[in-house]
Amino acid sequence: MCIQDTTNIAFDSSSEGLGYLDHGRGRGLMSHNILATDANGCPLGLLSQHIWARDEKDMGKARDRQQKPIIEKESYRWIQGIKDCESLLSGCKKIITIADREADIYELLSMRRAANSELLIRATYDRKTLLGNSMWKEVEQEEVIAEFNLEVGSAASGETKVARMTIRAGQLLIAPPTNKPSLPAMQVYGLLVREENAERSKPLEWRLISSMQVSDGQTAIQTVTWYSFRWRIERFHYVLKSGCKLEYLQLRSIEGLRKAVLMYSLSAFKLMQLLYESKTNPDQPSTNFLSQQECDTVYYYHHKVKLYQKDPLTLKQAVWMIAKMAGYIGRNNDGPPGIKNLWEGLKKLNTIVEFLQND
Repeated sequence: MCIQDTTNIAFDSSSEGLGYLDHGRGRGLMSHNILATDANGCPLGLLSQHIWARDEKDMGKARDRQQKPIIEKESYRWIQGIKDCESLLSGCKKIITIADREADIYELLSMRRAANSELLIRATYDRKTLLGNSMWKEVEQEEVIAEFNLEVGSAASGETKVARMTIRAGQLLIAPPTNKPSLPAMQVYGLLVREENAERSKPLEWRLISSMQVSDGQTAIQTVTWYSFRWRIERFHYVLKSGCKLEYLQLRSIEGLRKAVLMYSLSAFKLMQLLYESKTNPDQPSTNFLSQQECDTVYYYHHKVKLYQKDPLTLKQAVWMIAKMAGYIGRNNDGPPGIKNLWEGLKKLNTIVEFLQND
């Protein structure tokens, strides 16, 4: 799974070379990242990172930018990202690019891809089929092939409700946009994921475009599950900015800021990997991801005795102990620790390890 997304990084630094951010609110850098996960959504690595500053002269000139060829547009980063993944992962059996609405670009959907490269994109547009129909009205005519329950939390009340979701899917022949007649028509599969009998005014709905065949309920559920992994990169950006405090840096050099984005991104990835590995492969040795000194220190902090090699810490135990250093209680009904508990606990652990090394 190659999950693409872009985030803006706002800096209050007086460094020259920073660009404008969305709608001209603030100055900083843009970062387009590709996070790789396995088929279970566990982070494997940060495959690609493109960092740039927008030119102040281009602000407010959206119409001029629309006239440019795709290779000269900022949105070309999505296409370049696919090419990067295909080059880096040429030996993989399958590569699935997952992206949100920004990647619903006809040039991306119709680009020539490697034989092992597939797409799973959330749709922005209601494109026309070769018959002149709305693509999503055609999918709506299909029968429901799968249903599943989805827990939906309310930020206001903190309550969780169960939404009943249905999936319709259909094969579509999409026509190129009228202003781009030289582009080829293409075959895709459209998935309409919708909340049924919703009490809310705006029911939940995902419209997904897949290059992979979706012809039965099991495949439909699997495809929607894969798309749900897109949230991993949102969490990565959250850790990068809120956990690592990247935007608080006051470096005066633009090159220094670029290097800081890279280094902090590696730290954010490690946090993500620790958390998800502790859930998907909990019994592996903690030394797969932590140094022996870190393992010894966190064990001694909790038990006040040394850790013996004959009874090594599992990754799940280590993550649980690190989170408790940041206030995680860990009662039976609390669930596993979250990413915020983990980063606060690692900060404390790092301070203790540095003290011991310098003592």
